[in-house]
Amino acid sequence: MPGVSSSRKPRSLEDIYHLDDEEENVLLEIFVASLQLTVQPPAVPGFQKEKAKLKAQQADTESEVGGYCTNILPRLFSKYGVDASRIRTVLVIPQIIPLNVYMDLRIVTVSVL
Repeated sequence: MPGVSSSRKPRSLEDIYHLDDEEENVLLEIFVASLQLTVQPPAVPGFQKEKAKLKAQQADTESEVGGYCTNILPRLFSKYGVDASRIRTVLVIPQIIPLNVYMDLRIVTVSVL
């Protein structure tokens, strides 16, 4: 069972699903890599015909992912702020989010207040 030593039996769901440091590092790196692929997909040859449609979809995706990331970033900073290797990975996330998405979210927050 991941994260649980084989010498003791898990007592709860938390024991069963608890990640060790290496597993948590890998999960964090996979999360950041998937964000990069979602927001900045690789160029695919042969799709030039639908470029305008794809750009519109990409803008929607960037906005949605950016909103999610701006909500979770404070929690990630507080959780990993003391771990240099993990915070280095977390600090990639603001570089992935387009600045206009962040600014739009700030404007909406200010106008709501």
